[in-house]
Amino acid sequence: EFGRGVDQCIQKPLPPYRKAALTSFAYNVGTEAFCKSTLVKKYNAGDFVGACDQLKRWTSARGFVLPGLVKRRDSEWRLCMRELA
Repeated sequence: EFGRGVDQCIQKPLPPYRKAALTSFAYNVGTEAFCKSTLVKKYNAGDFVGACDQLKRWTSARGFVLPGLVKRRDSEWRLCMRELA
């Protein structure tokens, strides 16, 4: 379900490892929030590094930074940045 959502919103080439990172993110925030995100806008504009960097902005819930989300986003970011850095 979330992988299909990523496929529907992302219009640029998406290597399997990057799709895995973005699908994990979409699963966590929901497909609608994912598709409306700055991350998707940047990725579709060809700013892949900028898009991956957006992952690190989604680390809080109800105004509190959650260590588990920080760790999850860092893992997604590293996977997303593969072959970019």
